[in-house]
Amino acid sequence: MEEFLGKEYKMVSEENFEQYLVHIGLNYIKRKIAVNTRPIQCLTRNADGKYKFTVHSSMFTWDMIFEPGVVFYTEKPDGGQIESLITFEGNVMTHKQWDKKGLTSVHVLEFTRDEVVTVRCCI
Repeated sequence: MEEFLGKEYKMVSEENFEQYLVHIGLNYIKRKIAVNTRPIQCLTRNADGKYKFTVHSSMFTWDMIFEPGVVFYTEKPDGGQIESLITFEGNVMTHKQWDKKGLTSVHVLEFTRDEVVTVRCCI
């Protein structure tokens, strides 16, 4: 993942994004706003060796600080609390998350020189 650290990627599209928003219970108006927002995504590594994945737009900023392979807790931009596990394999970052209601989703982000392709799967 070293070659992708510190690069900013503008979201152009995400596969299954609206289905994911339905899965987590986001209402119609918030879903329409979310699918039409084009945030910037950036992966960095802090001095302590932990990673930070930031998603930001004019409407919100979401920072996740994590160690690959270690479960952590975070708050989503909509205010919901989730448990997460992020792993790396080559140029792929897999983010599994689950909430107190048992809703689980997997977000697979494939980093390339020019873009990040994100596919979401709801379980």
